[in-house]
Amino acid sequence: HALRSVIEPHRADRQWLYVKNRGELYHLDMNTPISIDVIRYRHLLEQGHRAHDARPAEALERLEEAVALYGGDLFEDDPFAEWCEAERKELRERHVKALERLAQLHAKQGSQEKALSCLRRALRSAPFREDLLLTQMKLLAKHARLNEALAAYDDHRRLLKDDLDVDPSPDVQAFRQQLLRSARERP
Repeated sequence: HALRSVIEPHRADRQWLYVKNRGELYHLDMNTPISIDVIRYRHLLEQGHRAHDARPAEALERLEEAVALYGGDLFEDDPFAEWCEAERKELRERHVKALERLAQLHAKQGSQEKALSCLRRALRSAPFREDLLLTQMKLLAKHARLNEALAAYDDHRRLLKDDLDVDPSPDVQAFRQQLLRSARERP
């Protein structure tokens, strides 16, 4: 009743278009013209990933559409909904992967700011992914933005210390040292 009162257009005459039932069994009629964001999101991701190598412009467009659809975790207003935790995690990981691919595509096109924006968004969803941090730091360093790369490292180090009481990986620390050497050698 509650679902029908929200989505059914013809409630008064009880001509159910979307929520149908057979006795006590209720279901969403997937044969009706309906758009479900999660289904559309998955479809756009698949199109974007398939087009990644052969048709980068199409991949960029589809992945941008998918990322725009992602409004946060599935049923994030109910963080204790254990019944959807696996799908919630899977969708979040796919979102991060889409942002990572978008960053690669933007970087190949020379759109450094768009690539960095994608990497920052990915890191907000997956803050402990040091591979994303290294990609971000390397892109910043490539464009002579050493201070920003070092600041990203410092933010990450604080996050790890505060949340997990650990230090960044040796690879991340080594890249930081490389950046510091480059900064000292600059005139």
